[in-house]
Amino acid sequence: MRVFAAPGLSPRGRQLLWGMLIVGAAVRLVVAFTTRGVDADIEAYEMVWDAVGEKPLELYSLTTTAFPHWPYPSLFVPWIALSGGLHDLTGLRFDGLVQVAPIAADLALVWVVQAFLGQRGASETTRLAAAALVALGTSFVFISGYHGQIDALAILPPILALWYWDRAGPERSAVVAGVLIGVGGAIKFPPLMLLFALLPTARSIREGAVLISSAAGVVLLSLAPFLLADFDATSEALRANKGLPGFGGISLVLQPDLAGAWLGTNRTVEMSSLSESLYDRAGLLSGAIVLAAGAVAFWLRLPPVNAAVLLFLAVYALAANFAFQYLVAGLVVFLMAGRLRAVAALQLAVLIPTVILYVHERRDLALHNVYTPIMIAVWAAFLVALVLYLRQLWQQHQPA
Repeated sequence: MRVFAAPGLSPRGRQLLWGMLIVGAAVRLVVAFTTRGVDADIEAYEMVWDAVGEKPLELYSLTTTAFPHWPYPSLFVPWIALSGGLHDLTGLRFDGLVQVAPIAADLALVWVVQAFLGQRGASETTRLAAAALVALGTSFVFISGYHGQIDALAILPPILALWYWDRAGPERSAVVAGVLIGVGGAIKFPPLMLLFALLPTARSIREGAVLISSAAGVVLLSLAPFLLADFDATSEALRANKGLPGFGGISLVLQPDLAGAWLGTNRTVEMSSLSESLYDRAGLLSGAIVLAAGAVAFWLRLPPVNAAVLLFLAVYALAANFAFQYLVAGLVVFLMAGRLRAVAALQLAVLIPTVILYVHERRDLALHNVYTPIMIAVWAAFLVALVLYLRQLWQQHQPA
């Protein structure tokens, strides 16, 4: 589609972009195939692989033991099964193969951010800098190359929907945009919130309804076989993902010592009654935040990228829980909005906490005393950024 066309880079610019892609891919693949990543997520993929080979439609009950190990929709499941088959065929590491898809999505996002900025008139230097912040950005490399999470894959189609809605003009189709967001939502639910970035500029109630129904239809279609075969187990597993308290966000602010339990540096810490209460309501709180931010975006009739920035700032500042993989989607949106310095500063700010979380050596040290103040400062920065952005939007909304 010509909506995704972007001004070409110079020969030197193309060489630099390809160099970033090659280096970014090589680093991620080496890490993916030489490390196991985060055990909890890799074990979940292994359980899904086993379940698909045993009774595919009972996936959600077979992956639930003490708790649901697969609380996500089903669209990533075929890749897990394919990775298992390739492992059997080639002997390559399963935990490496399963990460190839999110690594590929990361590389696609490299192209998307620079092309989107180019279409908006950004200089070649700005485009390449934005590309570098994804291709070589530590937050992206850790999540797709080491952790094994799939947020880059889940956010890629909704990001394309954001671009499409922003640039297609009168030729745009709500079905196309809705299906793209639905594909992301069928991998992980959170990208569905980008519906609220598009709705403020819907040209009619009908267009908005088509947008929502197209996205919902993709998600429901992907889950229909599992819901029909095992409704109770499937619905219970899909409702179980509330995040984990203590990695960041308000949950860490309310109980700073909780980080030590997850870092393995202070395993005697238990959740307080306040933390448990917040955890139980984490999903409702996140939903309320998205609805409130979406309402503000609708009232101000924000353009799609501006609305997306508001949504992510609100979630990062006000949601109960935080995880480093949550940053992937927001960082891409911030880059599309031209906030390159903020993205660079944010990745630098979370680098030490990320290393502390993912590197398992020296757990005898009180590393939570380093991790916690940095992550509380990051939360405070998100809160300040949200307030300042709301103020900016309000000033722009006032008559001259």
